[in-house]
Amino acid sequence: MMNRWLRMTRLVLLSLAAAALVGCGGSGGGTGSGGFLGGNPENDADTWDITLTLTDANGDAVETLESGASATLTAFLTLAESEEVVAGEIVTVTGSGVTISPANGSVTTDAEGVALFTITAGPEGGAASLTATAEAPGGSAEATVNFNIEAVPPALPTLAITLTDETGEAITRIDPLTPGYIAVVLSDAEGVPIESGIITLSTTIGSIQPESGTALTNADGLATFRVLENGIDGAGTLTATYEVDDAIYSAALNFEVSTALPYALTPYFQNKDGSNITSASTAQSITLNVEVLDTRTNKPEAFQIVTADIGELGSLYRIPAMP
Repeated sequence: MMNRWLRMTRLVLLSLAAAALVGCGGSGGGTGSGGFLGGNPENDADTWDITLTLTDANGDAVETLESGASATLTAFLTLAESEEVVAGEIVTVTGSGVTISPANGSVTTDAEGVALFTITAGPEGGAASLTATAEAPGGSAEATVNFNIEAVPPALPTLAITLTDETGEAITRIDPLTPGYIAVVLSDAEGVPIESGIITLSTTIGSIQPESGTALTNADGLATFRVLENGIDGAGTLTATYEVDDAIYSAALNFEVSTALPYALTPYFQNKDGSNITSASTAQSITLNVEVLDTRTNKPEAFQIVTADIGELGSLYRIPAMP
């Protein structure tokens, strides 16, 4: 009877021991450290940390960003206690005074717990900030980075204006036989021609063709005009303007206008044998010759009408010009 009770006691004790071993098996995984995150597993951690860095193309930290310039924002997501990376979770970034790429401001962390964003500074200068958030099991993780935006004046279109004769030679003076040809070239800040821009030309002296004073730029950014003398001598200014987005850009050029023909007249007298003379006797027939010289080329000018008057000194009649 006693032996049977002992056998039963041993059996119960062995059964209890076995049950205890079964109950304790597999408990080495804990909630604090060493957990495997994998692709996007269940996380036992209640809180996460976000570390933010703003860097330029060389990887240097950015404290000031010029308007229009870009930088890289790196968000590093980790468990708050163990600092193990948190992969496959969404980090969302918002900011002031900047444009964020991607446009929705959200990126999923990679296997290293990293989410990358491109930040482009806006046109306004001043203090700016970026805030990153991620939804942890225990609540939101959040971090902010501050920096400055340095406003840079926007690049402006440029106008170049030139005045030439019909051969393309630069001039500063026009006359009845030398109209001015005006070329206006419109380019953007990078020097690229702006096509189909409306150029308006005005002048303080002379007259412009076309009469509207407007012309459209071609594929080379070129608009052309003519300026003519209109009976007034003097100096004036040609001004070309281009208007876009309520801003007006201009270029100016000074020039002269002469109403006189560019000819020099040289009169001289000759007797019957063709000798030059400076005086004549009463009733002597002499010849008055007039040479017309184009002062622009310093060459004689043919086929020009010359009118002469000697008053009461004698009679004047036309003779055929000598060859």
